[in-house]
Order: sequence, then structure tokens, then C-alpha cells
Amino acid sequence: MISNFRQANKLFSAAVAMMGLASGVAEACHCGKTPCANPQPAMVAQQVTSYQTVTQTVYEQQPRTVTQTRYRMETTQEQVPVTRTVFDSVMTTKMVKQPYTVCEQVPATIYKPVCETQMVNKVVTRYVPQQVTEQVPVTRYQKVVETQGSYVNRQVPVVQNVVQCGHHGGCGCGKAKVKSVVTGYQCEQVYVEKPVCKTVATTEYKTVCRTKMVPVQETVACQQVVRKMVPQQVMRNVTRVAYREVPVQVCEKRPRQVQETVTRCVTRQVPEQVQVTVMECVAKQVQHQVPVTTCVMVPAVAAVAPAAQVAPAPSAQASGQK
Repeated sequence: MISNFRQANKLFSAAVAMMGLASGVAEACHCGKTPCANPQPAMVAQQVTSYQTVTQTVYEQQPRTVTQTRYRMETTQEQVPVTRTVFDSVMTTKMVKQPYTVCEQVPATIYKPVCETQMVNKVVTRYVPQQVTEQVPVTRYQKVVETQGSYVNRQVPVVQNVVQCGHHGGCGCGKAKVKSVVTGYQCEQVYVEKPVCKTVATTEYKTVCRTKMVPVQETVACQQVVRKMVPQQVMRNVTRVAYREVPVQVCEKRPRQVQETVTRCVTRQVPEQVQVTVMECVAKQVQHQVPVTTCVMVPAVAAVAPAAQVAPAPSAQASGQK
């Protein structure tokens, strides 16, 4: 806030100084005569300092006593009835199955292989060579040239005999000659023969003698070994597991309820009031005397002996705060 006042003061002083310079250069004339009969005195800018009371807010930390509730831990002992289960050992007799091994003879059937020789009839096929005469066709290919005719369209010239003597017009000199002149072309069909080559197949039969294998079947008696499985009764030793009941002493745990008193520690929270000093931020109004410089226009004669500047006495409140 004080800095804003100082900045405004500086701007105002600069403006007044510029006005004073302008008034020193040219004097104002209000009578309208040249030269002026009653010239107006020259004005000079003069700075006047005065004091202004400024109020400022100041924040201070002040101690304050506050009552707070705090909890402390308190341990007490108390008797609590407790029911617990106790297991007692009791010896009892139980029948337990005990395994043992038993060896027994059991009849069983086994199969043994036996080989026997038997006479068996078998059909045997064998091949016998045989001479066979056959008529086999033989085909031969020959090239034959034949004449083949066809009609073809051709352009035939049309010839006309003209009598000419070599002179212009009919002179009658007796030296005229007959000359053939082609006057045009005429289309006509002409028979044309062309040689054509063809392949001609000729088949002939020839007698061929060849050997042919003919199958012949015969029944032959031969020996054959036959394997058979013959059953036999055999006694085998078989081991099996049997069970028998045997008395055994067993220790059993039997539950029992027991009532007893147990001392236990109980922790509790006990509230209590405590005085605590807390720092608190307090806002406070403070007044200061701030010098303010203003620019006043005064005549040049009065500016020679300026009036004494008297600063106002500070207020009692401000002095007390200082």
C-alpha cells in the first residue's frame, strides 16, 4: 500500500516539473497589448511535503491455552471363568484284522503243443509246353500318289482385234495392221489337276508257329506236420492273503470339560483433560505516518523565501505502537 503511494507521488512530481518548465519559457498575457502593460507574474512549481496516516494489517502469532482430551492406556487384572476340554488317556481292547499268508494247491488246466504227421492230398499245378499254329495279321503301309482335280476361279483377259496403220484417222494408205488389244478381264472356272500323296494300309495273314505253356493240375499225396494244443490237468501252488481278528490294547483319548478361573489383563483407554498452549494467528491494525510530496504552482517572487514546512505531530496511537 505504501509503495503505491510513493509511485503515485513520483508520477505527480514529474508532471508538475514539466508544467513549471513550460511556464518559465512563455509568460501568460491577458491584456491583449504588445508589449503587455500589466504582465502576469511567472509561476514556479514548488514541492510541498505533507504526512498522511496509513492503516496496515499485521498478522502476529499469539499463544492461547486450549483444553484437549487425551487418552491414556490403563491395564487391569480380572478373573474370568473359562471352560476348556481335557483329553484323558484310557486303555481299551479292540479286535483288529491281521493279515497272514496261506499256500494252497489248486487244480489248473494247461495246454501243451503236440506235433503229428498226417498224409494230405494237395492239388499241384504245373505248366507243359505246347506248339500252337496261328494266323497272324500283318499290316503294311504304302504311300501312293494320285491325281485329284478341282475347279478354280481365274481372271481371263478379253482380247479384241483392232486394225491400225500408224496414222491419225482413216487415211486409206493400205498399210493397216491387225493388232490384239486386251480390253478387260473375265472370271471363269478352270479344271485343275493336282498330285496328292496318300498312305494306303495293306493287311496280310501269315502262319506263325509258337510255343504255349498250358497249365496242368495233378493231385499229389504229401506228408504234413500238424501242431495241436493238448489239455492237461496240473496241481498248482497258489498263495493268498487271509485275515484273522486279534485282540489289541489301544490307548484312546476321551474328551472331558473342565471349569476353571483364569486371571487376564484388560487394557482400557481412560480419557483425561490436558491444558495445551497453541499458537494462534491474530490480525492487528497498525497506523503509520507516510510522507506525501505534492507540487504546487506559486509566483516566482514568493518562491524566493519559501514558507517553513512544519510536519504534523504523530498521533498518540502511532507513537505508542512504535
